[in-house]
Amino acid sequence: MIEFSIPSNDCRRYGLDDRRCSVQRPTGRVRLFIDPVNWRIETDTRQWAFSYPLFVRKLHDRFLLQFSHQEIQHPGLMLLVPFEALSNSEALVLDKLSEKRHPKNSLGDFYGTADECCCIGACAPSTVAPDLIGYQKEPEACYFIRQPETEVEVDRAIEAVLAGFVANLRYGGDNPNILRRIRVATRNPALNFCQDDLCDYPTEEASQETH
Repeated sequence: MIEFSIPSNDCRRYGLDDRRCSVQRPTGRVRLFIDPVNWRIETDTRQWAFSYPLFVRKLHDRFLLQFSHQEIQHPGLMLLVPFEALSNSEALVLDKLSEKRHPKNSLGDFYGTADECCCIGACAPSTVAPDLIGYQKEPEACYFIRQPETEVEVDRAIEAVLAGFVANLRYGGDNPNILRRIRVATRNPALNFCQDDLCDYPTEEASQETH
């Protein structure tokens, strides 16, 4: 059993109170039970049972789990699990489930993960950059069909990364200008994520800001 607390401001930081996603977000003391066929989430007032998480996303200091449930409108329920709450075996389970690059990505620094993208039938990033972002419905996924080549395309690629609901589009390069632009943009409290969650190699300043 994993037991930990989720403060309400932590949920807000990751966009878990975003009504567009119809997400339920437990706060306060949470207990998570994991085994191969039954995932159970309990709070002081409610409990949910799942056969499997819809996806697991590894953030800079915790895992984000998304579940779907017949009693909860899609995409359902999201849960943030801090690394320090996990045993080695539990961390290994979540590591194995965490994202990898989607196989349809073009080769390059911008990419989409293999996780389902939680686009709810309409891919926001692909509307920002339709010539760069591909979208598939089954299972839902966003990915870069080609890499940006011009400054204008780089602008739209960054916008697409920032437009995702669950940080499934990422920047995996080390261009200091692009990293700086994403870091500055994620200071906006209206956005869901910090730079650590959107970049494989966040700047030192961003790492200091998140701790």
